[in-house]
Amino acid sequence: MKSRISLKPCPFCGAEVKIINGLYNVTYFMCTHKECRAIVSFGGDKQISSNGREAENPVGNFNRRTDKEDNNGR
Repeated sequence: MKSRISLKPCPFCGAEVKIINGLYNVTYFMCTHKECRAIVSFGGDKQISSNGREAENPVGNFNRRTDKEDNNGR
């Protein structure tokens, strides 16, 4: 059984976010709101393909917020 990854909402508009396995197998986070569609990735030292690197824990990085940002920056 595949475990479900819990993601916080988009930090820009508050909509649902989906994980995309992108170029060079880098993990991207894409907002599902049709007017936002923000795409975020996190660079780092973790080698994931011959040309791709990302953060050790991209999901943890995406879900990390400051106290102020937990309410969509308000």
